[in-house]
Amino acid sequence: MQNKLEEIKNKYYDIVSNRVAGGKYRQILVCGGSGCTSNHSKQIREKFEELCKQQKDIHIVSPGCFGLCAMGPSAI
Repeated sequence: MQNKLEEIKNKYYDIVSNRVAGGKYRQILVCGGSGCTSNHSKQIREKFEELCKQQKDIHIVSPGCFGLCAMGPSAI
């Protein structure tokens, strides 16, 4: 079990540490909450991924709700 946890940690360490320390990647956050998802945030994320495909230093992620449901889908 410990080896599996280490493997997962090593696989995602760069992405997670970037969020904490403002590391070497830029991120686009597209809301993954239910309100934004029902308003097509998945398609917005896919378009960002398509446009940023060549940019190795940009990560597109979908965290939970930003709390801006009335204005969604939201991206930061």
